[in-house]
Amino acid sequence: MDGTTHTLLAVGLMAASFYSGKYLGRREAVVEFVNTLLAVFKVQSLEITEDLEFFVYDDDGNQKKVN
Repeated sequence: MDGTTHTLLAVGLMAASFYSGKYLGRREAVVEFVNTLLAVFKVQSLEITEDLEFFVYDDDGNQKKVN
């Protein structure tokens, strides 16, 4: 394998690793953020409307507006 092919292959694999890690890291950060919110409010689910109103739902299905 010549130097040019090796360099192109190595740089291509590093770029693929970088962008896949950037994508997967962002997805996991969002999941962790949502899980933290659920734990802080001690609720089962949350909902954010298009008007940016934030609602949480407890175990009994009761709704509470947070903001």
